[in-house]
Amino acid sequence: ANYLFMGDLNTMGMKYPFDRNIVAATELRKLDREARYRKMRRLSKDAPASWSNGSGSSFPPSNLDHVVASEHLQFRQFNGSDVTVLGWPKQKTVAAQDRWIAEFSQFQTVFDECVPVVEPPAYQTFWTSKYSIP
Repeated sequence: ANYLFMGDLNTMGMKYPFDRNIVAATELRKLDREARYRKMRRLSKDAPASWSNGSGSSFPPSNLDHVVASEHLQFRQFNGSDVTVLGWPKQKTVAAQDRWIAEFSQFQTVFDECVPVVEPPAYQTFWTSKYSIP
């Protein structure tokens, strides 16, 4: 099946009491494992983080947004990645990123473009008859 989903999956880890914390890398490994089980994959992105509250925030930039697609689907490449993260990650300086976040949003757009899957032509059978038509 041609299937994909994308969204803010909040893969930022969680702090639990009694030393039961979950780190973001563990969440991503689990997401990848579950995707593979269903013949899907998490698409690569051209930026390590898709959320930031700016340089003055106590929270670091985070890798929250993902696209997961059927393994056989192909995607346009953005500098070697399947997905491009638009917005503050494209700004060249920390000051420009902070301005972008203040003016627009700390949430970014993740953009992907699926390349059409070309299916082979239907198998054709040509029947011949042992009887000739006059």
